[in-house]
Amino acid sequence: LEEQGVSLKSATEPFDTLTSHGKLQFQILGSFAEFERNRIKERVFPGMVKGVKDGNWQGARYAPYGYFYDKKEKVLKIVKEEAEVVEKIFNLRMEGLSQRKIALNIQSQGKKNRAGKPFPMSLVGSILNNPIYTGKIVWNRCGYDKKLKVGKTYKYARKSVDEMVEGKGRHEPIITEEMFDAVRGIEETERRMMPASLSRQKDNDHILSGLIICGVCGEPFYGFSVISNPKTGMKKRRYRCATYSKYGKNCDPDTLTISAEKVESYAIETLRKIMGHPDVTNDCIDDFAETFIRENCPDVNAKLLHLENKLATNKEYQQRLLNDVIIKSFSPDVIAKKNYELLMEEKALNHEIGKVRGKVSEINVSIRHAQALMNVLGNIEEYWSQIPASEKKNLMRSFIKQITVRKGAISGIELCSPFNKIIEEINGKEEDSLHKNLRLSDECS
Repeated sequence: LEEQGVSLKSATEPFDTLTSHGKLQFQILGSFAEFERNRIKERVFPGMVKGVKDGNWQGARYAPYGYFYDKKEKVLKIVKEEAEVVEKIFNLRMEGLSQRKIALNIQSQGKKNRAGKPFPMSLVGSILNNPIYTGKIVWNRCGYDKKLKVGKTYKYARKSVDEMVEGKGRHEPIITEEMFDAVRGIEETERRMMPASLSRQKDNDHILSGLIICGVCGEPFYGFSVISNPKTGMKKRRYRCATYSKYGKNCDPDTLTISAEKVESYAIETLRKIMGHPDVTNDCIDDFAETFIRENCPDVNAKLLHLENKLATNKEYQQRLLNDVIIKSFSPDVIAKKNYELLMEEKALNHEIGKVRGKVSEINVSIRHAQALMNVLGNIEEYWSQIPASEKKNLMRSFIKQITVRKGAISGIELCSPFNKIIEEINGKEEDSLHKNLRLSDECS
């Protein structure tokens, strides 16, 4: 407020930043508020630790699979049907089945997760690694690491063992500690014995992740890498349908994995073919930039002006209300309800204005991106080898809407306007079809 030359004066509290005395009082009150916040933090954390030691579940958005939270008794209670699934998962793991095979076994019995979807592999892994099923409460396993910034927030990561808090829970266990420890031993043994060639490694070199769509289930394909030669450390890059990662099964028997080199070469060749087409002129590229900005950056100026006008009207009403209280000596209780409504509306408007202003910033970034995009499209042969993988990924997302894969081959591609008509014309000619007989299967998958 001070940077904008605005002072704060309250009608119901002793705040007046117009004077030095008022500023001092405001700062003192702020210091006390900060002190009280820190005191609350100091009291709450030990209280939660003590709660864990006493066996109380500290809460989350949902109770762990196999339990529900009884609010009256303040304790986790077993859900019989889910508990039977949990027991079966541990028994199957003891028999040597992998998490994928366990998920498939559970799915074959018609079991679903709480969202009504096929039982996912991730839930199997989560259950096998959660000691809550032995009757224990483990708290503070994960949290935000303020040393690692991710976008507007911090990375949510697993904490060290000494930061975790463990206690004997008040809830009934589903499995024994001996079984849980035995399963953990199996997991560790298999992890140590896993061949290096099967070690999956994530990287950011897959420029088409999320753009390739499965023609059978509609899920996107995501990239992964596998070490093909343990001695040299050479890796092969591939794409795989998300259905496999989620549910452990392959929806298309002919497409287990596809070669990243083949499908990416096809996408790059598509760019070259489009940019070499006689209909693609500078005017066409300019039209593309305008379309890109219009589709990705809607006009928000009118919306921002509308919200700011509503906020100004709200503040005007608040000032009238304040004058009624001060000048006409009305009791604040008489108009407290209206005042509360205006304050809530002001809060909502400020929140919405903040979101719209954020969108304005995104528009400016998108305009710069579109300008850079035109440079690459106009000189693709010159620029392609020079730009990093992250920029190539952005370029593909701006140019390609989706590539559909079915039975191990490309069955269709959809580009952004106005290039989609050109690719339809090229693929309409049998001899020029870009994806005619192009097989994407990876022989080593």
